[in-house]
Order: sequence, then C-alpha cells, then structure tokens
Amino acid sequence: MRQGFESPWGYQRRPAHEVGLFFCAFPVANSGLFAASAAPQQCSSPDAWNVAARPVIGMERKPPGQAAAGGARPRRLLRPLGRGSGMTLMQVFSARRVAMALAAAAMLAAAWFAPELVLRRRAETFQAELSGFQEVPPILTAGTGTFRAELARDGQSIGFELAFSGLRAPVTVAHLHFGQPGVNGGVFAFLCGGGGKPACPQQGGSVQGTISPADIVAVPEQGLAAGDWEGALRILRAGAAYANVHSTQFPAGEIRGQVRGR
Repeated sequence: MRQGFESPWGYQRRPAHEVGLFFCAFPVANSGLFAASAAPQQCSSPDAWNVAARPVIGMERKPPGQAAAGGARPRRLLRPLGRGSGMTLMQVFSARRVAMALAAAAMLAAAWFAPELVLRRRAETFQAELSGFQEVPPILTAGTGTFRAELARDGQSIGFELAFSGLRAPVTVAHLHFGQPGVNGGVFAFLCGGGGKPACPQQGGSVQGTISPADIVAVPEQGLAAGDWEGALRILRAGAAYANVHSTQFPAGEIRGQVRGR
C-alpha cells in the first residue's frame, strides 16, 4: 500500500499504523475514478492510498531545507500550475482524491457500523368525523364527534381516541361497524361501554384505548370471523368501517362517521 508520495515541500513516508488509518482509496479499473474501502484485502493493494484523520495523508512535514531520507532532497514531481498560484497539479489531484474518498467513506461507515439498515415506514392512521346526519336513517341532533386511530408499527394493535359532545341523551356504548356509507352493518370492535373497554363518558368527553386481534368480534353474516385481524384491517383500509356512538334515546346510534385511512 502507498503511504503517501514525495513533494517539493519535503514530506516523508510514514507507516500506516502511525498515521491513524481509517480507510483507503483505490482506483476503479477503466473509469478514472477512485473508490473507498475499509476491507483489508482492498487496502493492501499496491494501488491503494491510505486516507487518515490527519491534515496530510500518510506523510509528515519536514523542516524546510532538511534532506529527504537517504541524503537526497525530494524531487519535484509536478511543476506549479502558474505563477502565484501556490498550488501544484499534484495538490489539486490529491484534494480531489481525498474529497471523493471521504464521500465514499461516509457511505461505507453507515454500512460498516449499521449492517442492517432499518427503514421505518410511516405510521398508518385512520380518522372519522361523526354526526347524526350519517346515521341510517339520519338523526337530527347537535351531537358531534371525532375518531382517530393509528396502527402500531408491528401491525398487531391499533391505538385510538374517540371524542364526542352535544348528544341528546346519555351515551351507552360505541363501536366500529362493518358497513359502507348509507348502510348499516354489524359490530366488529368495541370502543367503549363493553367488550372489555372502559365505560363511555355519558355526557360527552373522550376515551382512549387499544384494539388488538382478541378484540375483533365475529360478524358471520358478513364473513368476518372472531379474531380475524387481517380481515379487520382490510375493512378499515377499504373505508368499509364506521364509528357509531349509541345513546339511550337512539339505541341504534345517535352519531356516526365513516372511517377513512390517511
């Protein structure tokens, strides 16, 4: 492996272990480009260049006028680019090589230290706006409500919040039903007031909870079996579920809202 190169400013070669090697840059065949690697088999190539966490790559500055190793003064490899430029073509190429190697090394570092890159998907959410006019038949009421839900990232539970107010009578129970807009369907999950969920706030308020596979209620006349989690998710994703809040005055439901995915 190359440990640096001579220049007209008097640098000398140093071993890799002394320059704090982190990775190496090596030419890509027939491309004119350089790649970076931390693999020993690639960094041991005679065409590879050490890239270290130092201002100078694989070299050590010598005092001006001091002879190079062996008594000979370092030979000038390339002439300056022009008068007053202060840089040689060698310096320009070296800087470009380092920049390319550093960019490649950043990507290599991510793969080196995180061999399994986990891409977190965006959370799947559902929502509904509830009113009496969505009931079948419609109900004339000042009651309104909202339903918000989010599928857990492991896909095995749904956290939800149901809020409502202004209903004409005390609330008894709230469910998710299997039915499209304008059609009444069977209950497949409780939100409050039954099914192991907390009691509904009778005069209005909010309730939070979680729906899991064990909470799925069978709707045999519509083909849904108890505990059929995948079936329940298909219903929600298809927009074929609605949230329904029942009251003592309207036991079939006083406010309702179709659940939509976001």
